[in-house]
Amino acid sequence: MRSIGAAIECVSAGRQVLVPTEAIEQIVEYDARPLPLSDPRIGGIAVVGTDLVVSLRLDEGRDEGTGKTTGALLVSTDAARNGQGVRYAVEITRVVSLVAVEAHRSDEGGRDHAWLRQGITTDGRTIPLLDVSAMLAELGVVGVRSEGGRP
Repeated sequence: MRSIGAAIECVSAGRQVLVPTEAIEQIVEYDARPLPLSDPRIGGIAVVGTDLVVSLRLDEGRDEGTGKTTGALLVSTDAARNGQGVRYAVEITRVVSLVAVEAHRSDEGGRDHAWLRQGITTDGRTIPLLDVSAMLAELGVVGVRSEGGRP
């Protein structure tokens, strides 16, 4: 187990999930457009400000519609910081609170998702914790840092 620090507790894909705050630049709303034949974990693409954003889902359901989506816009990868890449956001339904995460276990937070670990809050709750580095690495994103979930 290792200490994480702060995280937002949010609802994503119908479940409580922790996302490390150091990996989040801001919570944004955007109009996601689905991509045909894309990985089912990609909810679509959007433009936020002047940035192209790939919207990532924690479920693998297909939503053929378009519309407003809320997401945790992740801190830029090295390529995006240099204007050579896209940004990434994790789709969330709502933010519940800001919590302190005491530790996390490297074992999966649920057998149904490889990007989730077991996060333990300072008040003793065990909530799935999004491993941002593992998520981005699995999707082939370059410029990913492995420390503390920050891309």
